[in-house]
Amino acid sequence: MQSLFEYTFEIAPPIIVYLSFFFTTILLSSKSKKIHKILLAVLTAVIGLNFLNVILITNNLISQAWNLGVFFGLVYGPVIYLFVISMMYELKSKLNNLKIHFLPSFIILIALIPFHKFIYDSIYETYLLPIIIHIGFYLYLSFKEINQYHSELKNNYSNIYNYRLDWVKNLISIFLVVLFFLLFESTLQNLDHYMRSTFVFLSVLVLISYLYYKSINKSFLLITKKEKYDGNSLSQKEIDSLYKKLKSVIDKKKLFLNEKLSLEDLSKELGEKNYKISRVINEKAGRNFYEFINSYRVQHAKKLLLNPNNQRDRIGEIMFDSGFNSKSTFNAVFKKETGLTPSKYRQKKSTTI
Repeated sequence: MQSLFEYTFEIAPPIIVYLSFFFTTILLSSKSKKIHKILLAVLTAVIGLNFLNVILITNNLISQAWNLGVFFGLVYGPVIYLFVISMMYELKSKLNNLKIHFLPSFIILIALIPFHKFIYDSIYETYLLPIIIHIGFYLYLSFKEINQYHSELKNNYSNIYNYRLDWVKNLISIFLVVLFFLLFESTLQNLDHYMRSTFVFLSVLVLISYLYYKSINKSFLLITKKEKYDGNSLSQKEIDSLYKKLKSVIDKKKLFLNEKLSLEDLSKELGEKNYKISRVINEKAGRNFYEFINSYRVQHAKKLLLNPNNQRDRIGEIMFDSGFNSKSTFNAVFKKETGLTPSKYRQKKSTTI
C-alpha cells in the first residue's frame, strides 16, 4: 500500500505540469501583450517543462543523462528578475544585457547535446547548491529593485497602495521556500526520498497557485526613468519662490483632495519640470512627495473629524473626503502625523472640547 508521500510524489508533478501550461496558455492568449505577461508566461512554461522532464526521467521514458535540471535551474533566476523589472520600468536598458543573464543556461544546453553523458556524470550530482545560490542571487536583486521602486513611488505619487508590489515580494518569498526545500532534499539523504520530494512539489504547487491567483488580472504601473537635475540649476531664491507658489496653488485649489494626484500632475499645474518640484519639496519641506501631500490630507481630515456637523460621518467617509483611498494608509499616515489613529483623535478631542 502506497504511503501518502509516495502518492503525492506520483500525482504532484503532473498537476504542476498541467497548471503551468494552463497558466502559460491563458497569459499568451491575453489581448494584452505586455512584456511582464510574456515573461510570466516564460516562467510558468519553464516550470512546466522542468517538471515534465522530471516525469519523463522518473518513469524511465528518457535517460537520466538527459536531465535538464541544470539548464532550467539557470533560467529561473534571470526570468524572475526580468519579470519583476518589467512590471516597474521600461525594459529597454535591461534587454541590452539579456544575453548575459541567460548565457550560463544556454552554454549548459548546448553542451548537453553532444556531451550530455559527460555533463551528467560530471556535474549533475553537485549542481544543486550552485543553482540555489544562482537563483537566490537573482531573488535578492529582485527584492532590491522592488524596494527601490517603492521609494520611487513615494517621490511620484500621493497614493501608492494600489501600486505597491508587496504581492511580488510574497511570490519571491515562496520561491525562497522552494529553494529551502530543495536544499533540504539534497542534504538530508537519510530521510525518506518521497517525503523530501513531497515538500518540494507542494511548495511549487503553492507557488503556481499564488501566481495564478494574484497576477492574472493585475495591472502594473510603469515608472519611467526619473529626470536628473543639476544641483546648481535652481538658486535659493528660486527655490523659495517656487515653494511659496506651490503651497499657494495646493491650498487654493485643494489639489490634495485628488486621490490620484501625482508629481507629474502637480508639475503640470505649476508649469514646471518634475525634478524642480521634487527638489523644492525635498529641500523646503524635508519630505518626499507622498509625505508632503498626505500631510495636507491629514490636516484636512483633522478639521472634518472635529467639525460638529460631521460627527455622524464614519471614518471611512472622512478618509475618502480627505483624498485617501486606503484605510490602512489613512490610519498609518494619520497616526504618524498626530500620534493617534483617526478614531482616537476624534474621541480625545471631543472629550477635551
